[in-house]
Amino acid sequence: MENIVKQRKNKYTATEVFTFLILLFFIVLIALNPAKYSMASFKGLEVWAKILVPSLLPFFILTKLFASSGIIYDISNLFAPATKKLFKCPPITAYIFFMSVITGYPVGSKLIADMYNNKNIDKYEAQRALAFCSNSGPMFILGSVAVGMFGNKKIGIIILISHIIGSILNGIIYRNTGKNHTKKQKNEEKMQKNTHLDFNFSKNVFDSVSSILLIGGVICFCFVIIEAITSNTFFINMFSRFGKNANIFSSLFCGLFEITKGCLMLSECSLPICTIVPLLTFIISFGGISTMLQAMAFTNKIITIKKFCLIKFTHAIFSLFFCLLILFVFKFCYSL
Repeated sequence: MENIVKQRKNKYTATEVFTFLILLFFIVLIALNPAKYSMASFKGLEVWAKILVPSLLPFFILTKLFASSGIIYDISNLFAPATKKLFKCPPITAYIFFMSVITGYPVGSKLIADMYNNKNIDKYEAQRALAFCSNSGPMFILGSVAVGMFGNKKIGIIILISHIIGSILNGIIYRNTGKNHTKKQKNEEKMQKNTHLDFNFSKNVFDSVSSILLIGGVICFCFVIIEAITSNTFFINMFSRFGKNANIFSSLFCGLFEITKGCLMLSECSLPICTIVPLLTFIISFGGISTMLQAMAFTNKIITIKKFCLIKFTHAIFSLFFCLLILFVFKFCYSL
């Protein structure tokens, strides 16, 4: 029996032990003040119910019905040369890209998962698509952040352009992810069989409601974690060591977990616009752990969280670079 226990103990890696300790820390922290973190969870539910459900649920249902019509495959074929040469992906990913740009997180990931589950794209094509089809939308960038938080539409335009260009370059960089598959006629015929009309309204609604519930659970979890970080004495003392820049680092740190919270905290920092805009661009393009977990709820069979984090990090770096380039070349700082 002792040998079995010893063998079991030896199986734990340093990463597993570290993860266990982190989880134990948050469990104890929440258990010591359950009322406080219940309110944080409620705030997450409020954001989910008031903002995400009204905007995402109808769109989830409509996109599933639209995809089941088969028409999108004919439309996407118009973009076949671009998707194949730039991203080494099938034409249908052009449709996913445009939908992700129009609607924002996590619609792109959801559509990729749907196409993968329907066997319209394989695992490696899905991974390549995630590199350029996981995007924030104009409603959030222009409406919520630029106008809502800063009252300045111009900064939203710069962020949006940088975000989209960074996404395209990110897709090009990851175009050789996985094996290179040359689809034969037999595989194409198989794909065509999966594009038939499947206008099952109740099934599409059920799938969409399940998806939106997953997103709600992730948001509640992330709001609790953010509350634990921002209100805990240990973290407050840690950020206070940065002195005058404490608010900036705490904003960036929270933004890595939840982009809305991070952007809101940055709006409360007294920083020049030319500093704020690149920071916002990085946070929005990275997406935050909350957005990644929402995406992973759909794509966990396609990609690991570690690899997805890397993809989003490079997207954030490319977007940040283009944002700085735009500000420098066009001298937007003087007119913002």
